[in-house]
Amino acid sequence: MNPQSKIRQIQDRSANRDWRIDFISWAGDDSKPMVKGIENPMGILSLLGMMLFLGGFAYIMIKRGSVENMAIPISTCIIGVGLGAVGSILHEKVRKRNWITVNAECLDYETKLGRTSQNAHLWALRALCRFELNGAEVLCTPEITWPKRKGEEWKYSLISNQATCTLLVNPKRPREVELLRLKA
Repeated sequence: MNPQSKIRQIQDRSANRDWRIDFISWAGDDSKPMVKGIENPMGILSLLGMMLFLGGFAYIMIKRGSVENMAIPISTCIIGVGLGAVGSILHEKVRKRNWITVNAECLDYETKLGRTSQNAHLWALRALCRFELNGAEVLCTPEITWPKRKGEEWKYSLISNQATCTLLVNPKRPREVELLRLKA
């Protein structure tokens, strides 16, 4: 077994842990890991921001006592964080600009209460949805999380009483979807 398929098995096992509904991968090849790369120039902006932050931080740590003016390395770190944040936001906007909105039938869904690594409580929802795109029926499993304070009932802002939902779909990889809130 090659290392790539081993990584993919770990991803699948991790994605399905403690869920009744199995995750349906959006990646085309089941033997390769699911990876989202730098798909547009905004991703490079984000990467540049991360490199600026790390470079400024490393400079501060290496030259701790010998730097008279800390303004330049600190401002490099701050600019790096800003570029990273702006680059990440713009990367997602550019990546999703050609995605389409579809109405889907929600065949099944489940919610569960979990915790983040910082011990914050989150609700998570995984749905099994079916929609038609270009004459082909597509099954997918969108997931979304929200803070505990909003309560489990918040899922009804995503899935209607008639078991329908609205999805944002990548037309190149139709299983890569995002749940959208229902219109009021």
